[in-house]
Amino acid sequence: FTHESGSPYYRVPGYFAAHGNAANTSVQSGTKWRAHLSPDKAGEWKYSVSFKRGNNAAIEEGGEPVKPFDGMQGTFTIVESDKSGRDFR
Repeated sequence: FTHESGSPYYRVPGYFAAHGNAANTSVQSGTKWRAHLSPDKAGEWKYSVSFKRGNNAAIEEGGEPVKPFDGMQGTFTIVESDKSGRDFR
């Protein structure tokens, strides 16, 4: 994840989330993968997906790319809060 200004940049590991509710159902299969980011700056953010499998896939940029997911990119916008006071934002 990279802010439009170029800083900050966050590399966030993803994880297999089964069908998206495994914590409550104990399911062990599915098609959902997730990564969590709490943006700390308003503006446009870009993301790029690195999705690999095989030996050393989680370290040292090892593994083989999983298409079509590896290399996917996108953007999203974070707006300033209209709240005042302390509200855990």
